[in-house]
Amino acid sequence: MSYKLKSVSVIFLSIFIICISAVVFTACEDNTNGERQREITKMKVVLQDEPEEYMTQCYEQAVDEGEIAQVENGTGIEVVMCGSVEEQIREIEDAVNKKLDCIIIYPFKSDSVSKALNKAMKSGISVILYSERLNTPTKIIPNAGFYYDMDEFGKDNVKLFNDFYNSFKEESGYNGKLDIVAFYDSDNFIDKKLYKIFQRDIDSNLHIISQFETSSRIKAMNEFEDWLDKSDISTISNVRAIYTQSDECALGVLDAIQNYTGNAKLKIQLISSIGASKSGVENIVSAYEDLGIKQVTFNYTPVNIREAIRYGLDIISGKLSKDSVGYEKIFKIDAVSKDNVREFEKSNGYITRYSIEQED
Repeated sequence: MSYKLKSVSVIFLSIFIICISAVVFTACEDNTNGERQREITKMKVVLQDEPEEYMTQCYEQAVDEGEIAQVENGTGIEVVMCGSVEEQIREIEDAVNKKLDCIIIYPFKSDSVSKALNKAMKSGISVILYSERLNTPTKIIPNAGFYYDMDEFGKDNVKLFNDFYNSFKEESGYNGKLDIVAFYDSDNFIDKKLYKIFQRDIDSNLHIISQFETSSRIKAMNEFEDWLDKSDISTISNVRAIYTQSDECALGVLDAIQNYTGNAKLKIQLISSIGASKSGVENIVSAYEDLGIKQVTFNYTPVNIREAIRYGLDIISGKLSKDSVGYEKIFKIDAVSKDNVREFEKSNGYITRYSIEQED
């Protein structure tokens, strides 16, 4: 074999070796990146799995914020929904086993959850509560708490109805009792607590004549239609306000009012609800213009979980001390009515809430 041929063979052999090495290196690099992808998860967000729109949107907001964190600083955030105390405990234990840096949790009210979270804190994990204050486990001191103060909200809701009665009395000169129909979710701890506050603190001249245990639009519509069909004219005419605990329920009541074809004159002037959801907000103006009803919904928004996540990211990055405890943020639940609904629809919180495409 000539020297020239040998040289060419050596060149081809060298190229072949280089190509094989590149493939092997790339495969190793991909594997290393895969390992990195698994290792970068540093936070777990543990929510409750329930049919309420609020919690589903909390999940969507948390996932979206996690995607932002992944892009901006490479921090992975796992978001899970749990249907029971036991499931939440398993997720907390999983975070401990994986040696994550932070847990954000919307907890079930349970001492068992508290014990699991205390164990997590002792292992060095920062714990941040995101919850209604009434639903917070008491046997834990987290790094931070992001709360809705439902006692204060309960007072605001009572004030809405008491102010309504006082305005009615001033305008009409009527000093007697006015009837209310109420809808609440008896299976929900918070709803039951809020309803007790409402029953206890409303003006003594406001009389709850009937109550229904639902937060469903269809069920509320059916039950209120049935009530209207079976009640006498004087009973129906004396109902001036409706108390509900979800926008969907309020919309069901409005459906029943629009469907009513009986002989009684409906004189309902106020319907309250909770959520400030898109469907609830979009009906505020038409409820007033078409039916003469002031619909008021309270802004109980899932967007606020983003603030809790950002706080946790600051702990993970070292911007905040991991050992600092006691930070507390109370979210105010503002009322949205015909007087401020257009301004509310332009707010950053509302736009952010619906910037994520919602599933039907």
